Amino acid sequence: VVTAVAAGTATITAAAGECTANCTVTVTEAETDVAVTGITLDSAALSLTTGETATLTATVTPENATDKTVTWTSSDASVATVDENGVVTAVAAGTATITAAAGEYTATCEVTVTEATAEYTLGDVNGDGVINTVDATLVLQYYAKIITADTEGVTFIEAAADVNGNDVINTVDATLILQYYAKIITEFSI
Repeated sequence: VVTAVAAGTATITAAAGECTANCTVTVTEAETDVAVTGITLDSAALSLTTGETATLTATVTPENATDKTVTWTSSDASVATVDENGVVTAVAAGTATITAAAGEYTATCEVTVTEATAEYTLGDVNGDGVINTVDATLVLQYYAKIITADTEGVTFIEAAADVNGNDVINTVDATLILQYYAKIITEFSI
């Protein structure tokens, strides 16, 4: 049995009677694993709106750790997801905890997601930047159930159509849009 004691080269000779055999043995230092001693994130909290993304950066210590692989998870993927590179995507309003793990250590980031608010101008029902008879006509078609907010090929912004703010889209809204277009009124009072 040959036992390595230290790095170097040694010749082992075996003899039996007049016969000998030699074997050269080279011993090298064993590579030692450097264990992870911690992980941190560059942000402890994020606030995003739906559809937004942000990238988290994880730092694994020590710098010379043998395995610096980081595994990312989300506590609620229906609110926020995270990919293998730490890119967080806001999915829906709520809160989720993003966890980065390396070795036996973890670091977390609390993500708060709010709904993105739509940009629109009250009365500009089709979003073309102009308030005119087309917008009033769309409101009447919507009220008569000829179109819906989801009708293919038609842009209809419900929030922009409710110009009197009573949560009902009807002929009153169409009339107010026409009065605005004719300059009978100068603003929509909500």
